[in-house]
Amino acid sequence: MKISEETRNESYLKILDKPVDIRNKQVLKCLNQLKEATANEISLLMYYSGYTEDFNRNYAQPRLNWLVDKGIAEVTGKRKCNINPDRTCITYKIKRDK
Repeated sequence: MKISEETRNESYLKILDKPVDIRNKQVLKCLNQLKEATANEISLLMYYSGYTEDFNRNYAQPRLNWLVDKGIAEVTGKRKCNINPDRTCITYKIKRDK
């Protein structure tokens, strides 16, 4: 294993012990409200909900990746984004136990 992979894994293992931060909770609340959404759609709802000062998908995308890695959310497919219809985006939803 390369040194960069080792340090990345060490950082990841430290994250596992930390509770979900505020921004992750905000993303989860918006995703729960929207049921299934793209990062842009979640970011826009975060802005309208007063969680962020402006609309920027970078508020949601890193948290969505983290939530997927943790098994809290899942990728459900891809479709044209309602915010930017020129782009096809990945859709997410909260993973529910069956």
